[in-house]
Amino acid sequence: MNSLIEEIQREALDLTIPVSTLLRKVRLAAAKLKLDTVEEWVTNELSGYEETVPAYRILRGTVRYNNGYTGWQMLLGDTSSFSQKGNGQSISQIESMLEPTGNQTFHIPFSGKLAEMIGKAAGGGQASYALFIDRAQLSGVLSAVRNLVLDWAINLEKAGIKGDGMSFSEREKKIAESSPSSITIGTINSLVGSIGSHNSVGSITIGSFSIDAARSVVPQLRGNAAALAKLTADPAGFSERLQKVEQELMSSKPDPSSVKATLTDIRAALSGAAGNLIASGALTLLNNVLGTGVPA
Repeated sequence: MNSLIEEIQREALDLTIPVSTLLRKVRLAAAKLKLDTVEEWVTNELSGYEETVPAYRILRGTVRYNNGYTGWQMLLGDTSSFSQKGNGQSISQIESMLEPTGNQTFHIPFSGKLAEMIGKAAGGGQASYALFIDRAQLSGVLSAVRNLVLDWAINLEKAGIKGDGMSFSEREKKIAESSPSSITIGTINSLVGSIGSHNSVGSITIGSFSIDAARSVVPQLRGNAAALAKLTADPAGFSERLQKVEQELMSSKPDPSSVKATLTDIRAALSGAAGNLIASGALTLLNNVLGTGVPA
């Protein structure tokens, strides 16, 4: 009969075995060896974290807002302070989310004071805010847990702890009792708050005007058109200019001077609202495209 530790090692290598199933066997082994720290970690992974989470559960993505009219749109501006968030969901919940293979993106809603902070920075309008993440971010949590379990089981064997079936000898229990710190889970003590440290968000940076750069920025302005128009003195005029530049960019040979002139007008219309997060983000993009040398 294989020992419990060998069974854990084998299943950690078998990607068809759910991580939640693997963790239950880790909990059993930890309980028998009286490894309280490991047992607590497994409990958190299976039941979910309340406040702080391990570093590998910090997810990074794109901040979006939904005002009830335009659907989810990317929030322009410096959202680096909000672009990462801790995920405290149980492992089984994460596995269930990933089960439909068609789901490529997920969103984690912002709530409470954090949502109020984002809303205030965005101008105070009524909207919901969420962090959109891709599938790989969630898959990474499962992979991290599986790797930690495998390393832990290997270290147990190196320490002379393998077990016999579901049991461990008194000698093995004494080894575990005398050196628990050397056979704990690698990074479970690396806990962070639900919001991690700043994470830079890249934006387009070019030294001179180009049609390709304009084509990459205008869709972002369109995604926030309703909110941006309200920040200008002439919302209708703003919308007309945006539509004009879109039509020019759709032509077979866009006129660079016309596109640049229209984008310059759009920038001027937004300049009075520079203190607003969305407007500031739009101005940063426009400044970069127009080659003003303003850093992103």
